[in-house]
Amino acid sequence: MLKDEINLMLSSLINNKKAFKKFYRTGYFSYSKDKLFKGAVAIVNDKAIMSFLQDVDDDSKVIATATFQDNNTTIIIQLNGEDFSRIQFGNLPCKLSSNLKSVINDISSVCRHCDEAKRKLICSNQNFIKSIFSKISQSSYRNLSKQDIRILMETTLDKLHETRNLHNRNEISPKVETTNFETKTTSDIQTSINNKTLEI
Repeated sequence: MLKDEINLMLSSLINNKKAFKKFYRTGYFSYSKDKLFKGAVAIVNDKAIMSFLQDVDDDSKVIATATFQDNNTTIIIQLNGEDFSRIQFGNLPCKLSSNLKSVINDISSVCRHCDEAKRKLICSNQNFIKSIFSKISQSSYRNLSKQDIRILMETTLDKLHETRNLHNRNEISPKVETTNFETKTTSDIQTSINNKTLEI
């Protein structure tokens, strides 16, 4: 159910040209199509696309994703009460043990990054008059192009589909590794960012 809904959230953002353009400009998208769920997607430091979707009545039912450009890695974490899963696709060298506490921490990390993107958007809206006179928009110095962001989101959707197939087969592919990504995510995101301006 959560995987279907987060798939809908990401798909609707990719396919809606106006929403996608705004997401690229602001770095944040809030999901409000279904009142049973709350969710968001964020561009994090021009390094990753992170998203989460949560049951509004039960915060122990949540799914989170993180897809990184630098190392072609996607991580999908799901929590359903005491049941949890964390699946990694890609090349992150970090291989830490998987347990309920680490899964909760990792989901909290994704939600925190999304909340930070939301706060930045709110602050920029509050300074709207000032931004009118600014020659440089937020998206004009973004290091990820629109195509980069679209590819990262499509990769996330592909990996969500693969996890559904893995679950249906009730087996784990040798190329899929379980890991904790809290520490690695932090180090990846805090690396220096090239200041090269990309054209929109």
